[in-house]
Amino acid sequence: MNGIFRFLYGTCVFSFDAARKTEVLNFLLKNNIGALSCTDIGGEGRLTIFRKDAPKIPQELGTCISEHGLVRFLSLLLHRPGMIVGGVLAILLLILSSLTVWRVEIEGNKKLSSIEIEAALESAGLSVGDFSPSLDIAAIKNRFLRDNPDISWIGIYVRGTSAEIEVRETTDEGDTQATERGFCNLVAATDGVIEHISVDAGRAVVAPGATVRAGELLISGIYRTATGL
Repeated sequence: MNGIFRFLYGTCVFSFDAARKTEVLNFLLKNNIGALSCTDIGGEGRLTIFRKDAPKIPQELGTCISEHGLVRFLSLLLHRPGMIVGGVLAILLLILSSLTVWRVEIEGNKKLSSIEIEAALESAGLSVGDFSPSLDIAAIKNRFLRDNPDISWIGIYVRGTSAEIEVRETTDEGDTQATERGFCNLVAATDGVIEHISVDAGRAVVAPGATVRAGELLISGIYRTATGL
């Protein structure tokens, strides 16, 4: 904490004749000046005080040989505009880097390779190097599912610089799991507009272009056939 205060308030280092150390310390006590340090280096005294007290030290008693702290740092920056520009650019690059997708992780794929899915995601609008706040995740998922019939569901989760992709591939017609699930209805997970419909089984109750609300029925699992419902 002391180091923080020294940096904020600033310090000055004075050089004086070590033989006058007692005189210097008496002067500090008389004028209520706090000494941060007072040392002897090869016959030369070094006194460190806060920058605000520096004007109180007469030149005949000691000479300021260096200044430290925030004010000194800002003064150096003003005389070196290139450092300011470089610092601002470094901060901007750091912020942009933290908002950029640098890694794509894929889970749940068995029939399709990760390379194939990455290529399909790039066509849908998601790839390494994209600015994450500009990504329209819902639109990317819709385009991906429309162009890739082998995928029945996809989840896209952007966390920091990583895009975590979870997919569910379509089930083969002979898969026993598909017949064991029984019938069900498909409802909207959120508000939106229907762009495309692909029904393997069931009855669509909405049409492309329709506006739907979350929870609204999209595909009915009960529909009439030649033998009944």
